[in-house]
Amino acid sequence: MRSLLLLLVLVPCRATADEIRSPDGAIRWNSGDSSYTFLNKRGKKRSRVLPALPKNGAWGRRLLFGKNSDYYCVLDEKSEELGLHLGDRRGAETAKMAVSASILRLMKKGGRTVWKQRLRDRHFGGAGTKKEIPLQIAENGTLAVLLQDGGPFSESRPVILVVDPRGRVRIDLNYTAWSRVDELSLSKDGKRLAVHGLGRIPEKDDWGKAVGVYNLDGEGGWVRAVSQAQASTSTLQVNPDGWVCCVREGPVYVAFDPVGRRERMEAPEMRRRFGEPK
Repeated sequence: MRSLLLLLVLVPCRATADEIRSPDGAIRWNSGDSSYTFLNKRGKKRSRVLPALPKNGAWGRRLLFGKNSDYYCVLDEKSEELGLHLGDRRGAETAKMAVSASILRLMKKGGRTVWKQRLRDRHFGGAGTKKEIPLQIAENGTLAVLLQDGGPFSESRPVILVVDPRGRVRIDLNYTAWSRVDELSLSKDGKRLAVHGLGRIPEKDDWGKAVGVYNLDGEGGWVRAVSQAQASTSTLQVNPDGWVCCVREGPVYVAFDPVGRRERMEAPEMRRRFGEPK
């Protein structure tokens, strides 16, 4: 199964935590433990054993949670640094590369593995700084996760991976589509993905600030320029009808209809139609 690897970016959700809360209770897990505790709304505790780590190499583990979801992910990673020409008289003193491997699992809170994927091994420049992974999981178990893919002589670059409930990769977007990802949002039904960041805009055949929507059935989809977009609280969302909200441009917001046509609106109208920003 095709996929990626890697060091992470952005921070919409927590990656490894002592406690993650959801409507039906909380999961408590300490990094390195082989099991976690599920505490339901009534205060009843249940211990769940996690899958065993791979035996070869120094593997680390993170648990990844989407907001208010019956699912979570287990991400196992191995990174080994190798020196490049460090013994040569004129060789670089600190040049290194890291050979990494990753395994991603989608799990039900009850402890059942829904699917398991070995992500593609990659080389990337240096070990970098591991940050939290933005992860979204739809009600049906479709997930969207932002990873980074890199080479030994370049900085890590974003990769967006969307996997359906059967473990099939539906969307695999690399740096040729988005060189920077500020936000991503998966619709509740898991049928559409919205992306906001620095992307390639087909109608201009150029790069710029953009919003894009991708349909998991492979039909339709679009990318539009938002050159005046400003940093703000997370507001990106895509509903089952294909409407995308919203990017702030000064005092107003910009939403898009299912075919990518812009609609400007004042903040009160945006909240009325789409609710409060996430």
